[in-house]
Amino acid sequence: MNRQLINQAKSNICQARPEPASLNTEAVGFVNDLFKSLQVAYPAWRQAFPTDQDLQLAKKSWIRAFAENGVTAKEQVARGMKRARRDESDFFPSVGKFISWCRLSPEEMGLPPEDLAWREINQHSHHVLVHKWSHPAIYEAGSRTGWFDIRTRSDERERAGLRKAFSGHYLAVIKELEQGAEFTIPAADETRLEHHRNGEQVMTEESKAKSREIIRQLRSTLGMSQ
Repeated sequence: MNRQLINQAKSNICQARPEPASLNTEAVGFVNDLFKSLQVAYPAWRQAFPTDQDLQLAKKSWIRAFAENGVTAKEQVARGMKRARRDESDFFPSVGKFISWCRLSPEEMGLPPEDLAWREINQHSHHVLVHKWSHPAIYEAGSRTGWFDIRTRSDERERAGLRKAFSGHYLAVIKELEQGAEFTIPAADETRLEHHRNGEQVMTEESKAKSREIIRQLRSTLGMSQ
């Protein structure tokens, strides 16, 4: 299945109301073959699709979901099918689960597992421009989650919410990487960069001079003695 095929199928679905009776013939053929393979892997598949009409509606839904989630290459679907064959369940997977199987894992992308990435973010959220991140994508996911919140939120429920938010951002970043995105870590501003010496944060001399000048100007404005 190539990108043009999936996009055409998506266009057919989105432009018609109600669902069109037929989709792109090649796309339908591909999904039919995929479902045959999945039906072999999941002997209890009829519980998900009690009638043939349910089955046909599901196939159309899967085509749309593939298009919306960037699953456009045979290699991706083959990866998903390989993982489906390892699945111990007898019951047909949801399209969301199958799509997650189509994607490369963090390790396959050269990234640490999610738990390790979250640990790295928590350990270094106070010096994000000093730490040497194991991958720019981790910095990106932390930035989307919010460095201030990561540093300051201590309530157990809030931490759980941050963890869940990070999980979603990390998955999104991995998906974008797979589609060719590149991420970078902003260069540190040397006038503001805080060096870490013996575990303590120490401002650079240039930063100190800037701070003294700002204070001097404020005192002058307020008519205070220097």
